[in-house]
Amino acid sequence: MKIQTRIISAAMLVVAITTIVYAVYFLGKERKAVRTQLEATIKNNETLLKVVTAGPLYDGNVEQLDTILDSLFTNPDIVRIELQEFNGNIRMYRTRTPAPTMGETITNHVVISRNIDALGEIYTIYSTALLEQRLLQSRSQIVLFSVVLVLGLSGVIFLVAKGLTGPIERLTVAARDMANGHLDREINASGAEELRSLGQSFIRMRDAIRGKMADLESQNEALRLKDQAIASSINGIVIASPTGVITYVNAAFLHLWGYDQESDVLGRSVVDFWEDKDGAAQVMQAVLTSGGSHGELRARKSDGSPCDVEYSASVVKNASGATTHLMGSFVDVTERKIAAEALQESESRLQQVVRVSGIGIFDHNQLTDTIYWSPQQREIYGWGSQETVTLDGFIRAIHPEDAARITEAMRRAHDPSGDGLFDVEHRIIRSDGAVRWLTTRSRTFFDTIDGTRRPIRTVGAVRDITEQKQAEQEREKLHAQLTHAQKMESIGRLAGGVAHDFNNMLSVILGYTTLMKGKLPAADPLMQFLQEIEHAAIRSRDLTSQLLAFSRKQVVAPRTVNLIRLIESVQKSLTRMIGEDIELRVIPAEGLWSVKIDPMQVDQIIMNLAINARDAMPNGGSLTIETANVQLDEAYCRQHAGFRPGSFVLLTVSDNGNGMSKEILSHVFEPFFTTKEFGKGTGLGLATVYGIVKQNDGFISVYSEVGQGTTFRIYLPRAVDEKALPEALSPAAAPALSGACTVGLVEDDAMVRELTLLLLKTLGYSVLVANSPAHALSLCERKDIPIDLLMTDVVMPGMNGKELLRRANAIRPGIRVLFMSGYTANVIAHHGVLDDGIKFIQKPFSIADLAQKVQDAIRGGS
Repeated sequence: MKIQTRIISAAMLVVAITTIVYAVYFLGKERKAVRTQLEATIKNNETLLKVVTAGPLYDGNVEQLDTILDSLFTNPDIVRIELQEFNGNIRMYRTRTPAPTMGETITNHVVISRNIDALGEIYTIYSTALLEQRLLQSRSQIVLFSVVLVLGLSGVIFLVAKGLTGPIERLTVAARDMANGHLDREINASGAEELRSLGQSFIRMRDAIRGKMADLESQNEALRLKDQAIASSINGIVIASPTGVITYVNAAFLHLWGYDQESDVLGRSVVDFWEDKDGAAQVMQAVLTSGGSHGELRARKSDGSPCDVEYSASVVKNASGATTHLMGSFVDVTERKIAAEALQESESRLQQVVRVSGIGIFDHNQLTDTIYWSPQQREIYGWGSQETVTLDGFIRAIHPEDAARITEAMRRAHDPSGDGLFDVEHRIIRSDGAVRWLTTRSRTFFDTIDGTRRPIRTVGAVRDITEQKQAEQEREKLHAQLTHAQKMESIGRLAGGVAHDFNNMLSVILGYTTLMKGKLPAADPLMQFLQEIEHAAIRSRDLTSQLLAFSRKQVVAPRTVNLIRLIESVQKSLTRMIGEDIELRVIPAEGLWSVKIDPMQVDQIIMNLAINARDAMPNGGSLTIETANVQLDEAYCRQHAGFRPGSFVLLTVSDNGNGMSKEILSHVFEPFFTTKEFGKGTGLGLATVYGIVKQNDGFISVYSEVGQGTTFRIYLPRAVDEKALPEALSPAAAPALSGACTVGLVEDDAMVRELTLLLLKTLGYSVLVANSPAHALSLCERKDIPIDLLMTDVVMPGMNGKELLRRANAIRPGIRVLFMSGYTANVIAHHGVLDDGIKFIQKPFSIADLAQKVQDAIRGGS
């Protein structure tokens, strides 16, 4: 019987016995557990019945007793329950039908009493039928499990036995194959550890035999190859005796010297074939003395023609170390020497061309890992002429920001599956620390070595393009500045375009609100609503004013001023506004030039920049305001789009706050752009500054770094009239004029006309209303009507306000006029209204503004 059969039989017997013992033990334990569970249920029900049935039985509550019995009867183990009186009469019962046919029954008797009174008794009959069914199911499951277990373990045992005996059988077959000389067949060394060890021993033995046989075959092949190599070598091979007598030559030797037969040279001395025989004899003696020699000699062919031959000679010794033969190898290098001289001349010309072009050349031999750097390449990288620079040194010179990109491009260029091209622009850091832009182009050549395609040589050129890059960057910078200026101009035109209609509507809202407030008592509940409307209208008016400032179209009154005086006038209020945790430093320049600008615009610039700086320093910091005289030249202006040469006053406002990113800087002057929380800013502060500077023919630049702070530089043109006027004092409140004054009101917009009429009447003036310039002129022609002031819109259909004034002056010489308009400054200026001495009020206006302007116009004051 086989070992495999014995192992399987023994294991099957052990498994069967173990399974039977386990089944008997488990079923006994299961029966005991089920019985114990039933007895516990009977005990619990007995206790429960004593507690819950005493009260209803004592009270005669039949419904509750029925409920209790029904609830108890839900237990499937109960087959009958009876409630009896002590005389044996059954008061109520429950019986399960059909009655169980298997198992035994257990009767439980409970006496129901209350205090010491016996009320009745309950008989409960339990059946073990369900428990028997569970035990029967368990037996079936155990039998099924046992069968599956036995079958499964049988399979496992079979596989294990197979695994033990299989390797032994395979090793037996392997030993038989090796004995028959089949060394190429594989040996499976699997199985248990001892079997694997035995199998590995078989493998080592087979490999050792195979190696020995391969060595013998290799040696035989090597001998055949050597003979064939010598015979077919393109080099001339000669073997001679120690005295120089030729005993063997190959075909290449005969061809080199121009002979046809071996017999023509065999037996002759090797010295006979050289032009300088004495020199050849010395070479042979040197070979015998030193064991070898290499050099070049001029030979004489059979036809007498000379040729240059490169030789390599050595001695052949026997086992005892005695020289038995001389062996030489010869190559005709005549054509190679001619080509080398031509190549040297060509390389010299190429070096001169490269030197003149300024292009660096490099040549990397991957097989020898040697690199040639041309003088121009060394000059570009800042390397010394004798400095040894490896490929690592070349890579280290690459700018860190470009290193990853260049490394990846080099990897692709050296990938055998690619074309080997490398063409990139990158930066380097020269040995002197200077950063230069280069364009590097190279080609990697590949060859198949040992069956693998590999890079063998990389040749490339390097050109310095730093100046070209700088020029491109300047062009891009100028283009970006020009684009930004055009964008800001477009936004400004849009902002100014809505000013007129918006101002007219605001005039109506603000005016009627003021009139309604004057009609209502201060305690009226509607007063609060009117105040909110008025505040909203004022904020809208200010917003329009800021938009007009940004678009460089607000109405201003420029004059020659000194910035230092204006800064000093707002310094105290500026300190209060920015807070005590921010240090304010003012650095005035001596001899500061004057500028021509509306002083109120200077206040707007300083206040808006200060607010911007304050918000950038929530934890405190430093705010610095400086002034200086600067002269911008052509070179500077070429690098800054929009700048022009000339004399300028520089106003610098800087802080050390949070700073701004490049993305934010690109939008910083756009209206409504803000980084503040919703409701914390309109986004018009810096846009207003930008518009004011541009309106006054100035320039503005901003520089900022995140976490370092921000600096705004504002360049305002130097005033032609250097004499700065003293700052105007706030005009004293003029006394109200008598209601005897008559105002001629000319307005083509009906809503604005009606509102202005009411405001003037509220101020106590008599008003003559004209809805067109022609109507106004007809009123002027009437001598019986007094007109103390002509209040007219600037832009009207048919005739503008300036033309109306000219014609009215012809009718009533010296008539005073007050112009009003909601149009932007450039439109008004086009109509000549902003000339010196002309009185003007900008829509929308409040009743207080109107009162002041009318009084100034009638009195002829400023």
